[in-house]
Amino acid sequence: MKDYQEIAAALCPRLKALREAAGLEKKDVAERLGYGLSNYGSYETKTLPSIERLAELADFFGVSADYLLGRTDNPKGGTK
Repeated sequence: MKDYQEIAAALCPRLKALREAAGLEKKDVAERLGYGLSNYGSYETKTLPSIERLAELADFFGVSADYLLGRTDNPKGGTK
């Protein structure tokens, strides 16, 4: 099982890459999901979201939670 730092090391850059690929600013994602800008920004730098927020982020970006957590390199889920 991965520890907090390993999960954050996968999640943070993946969120940023997904946001940038969608042509969005941090404030755009925060507004669309109803999050504070600083809360969303922290997900791209150091903080793991709650399970509920992880699911919202995965749905928003059209990827699996496993992908965001670094459990697979396949954005739609499944094996690596």
